[in-house]
Amino acid sequence: MEQRFSFKKLMSIVVVIAMLCSTFMFVVPASAESTNILAGKSYDLSGCGVRSTYTANLTDGLAVAEMGNAGTDWFGFYCNGEDQSIINAPDKVGYAIVDLGGEYTIDKVRTNVIYKASWGIPAPAAVNVYFSADGEDWGEANAFTVELVEGEGKWLELTGEWTANFIKFEYILAGTFAFTNEIEAYGVAVPADDDTSDDTSSDDTSSDDTSSDDTSSEEPTDPVEPELENILLGYAFE
Repeated sequence: MEQRFSFKKLMSIVVVIAMLCSTFMFVVPASAESTNILAGKSYDLSGCGVRSTYTANLTDGLAVAEMGNAGTDWFGFYCNGEDQSIINAPDKVGYAIVDLGGEYTIDKVRTNVIYKASWGIPAPAAVNVYFSADGEDWGEANAFTVELVEGEGKWLELTGEWTANFIKFEYILAGTFAFTNEIEAYGVAVPADDDTSDDTSSDDTSSDDTSSDDTSSEEPTDPVEPELENILLGYAFE
């Protein structure tokens, strides 16, 4: 007996397959956007600003492109003179350390610096950044390339892949001063572990045990799979 293909049953197969696909489809969440995680954060310095001047806030987002008012627009690391109370870069090394308050993955760091030789402010001999999980073990230095034009503020920038809870920016003085006025780091927070997984799994297990007898005799509620099985077993032919 000649078998005739049923268009109606073909369409039924298509509809069922489409329903299955929609059941198992999922949306991949967009990755979190990397932002400046130092914005507005407090930090620890190797010392205060020089006297009551050169004390710019390093995380307020107000980068300066020129010398401007050096006393308030820039932070000065200083290592000269006999007055130890105003030396904040002993051995010509100044730093700023930020506690991120959690673990972050970081893809970019930068700091805005300037030099003006005519004012006795040379370019830094070197600028480095370090990453740490505990604020004590800093690992290896990551060096910025220091190429500046006199009197012009410039962002020194590094990109890479780091994970840290603490960040330290280090400024090596070439002379009496080194000036900076902003530090930034871009990244996203590392999600915290779910500590409740064991408790919830045990609750689910006990719930399943108590309800297994009541539900064992119930008919399956999935409206898709039985229909698909019947259609495919019949090969959709009359």
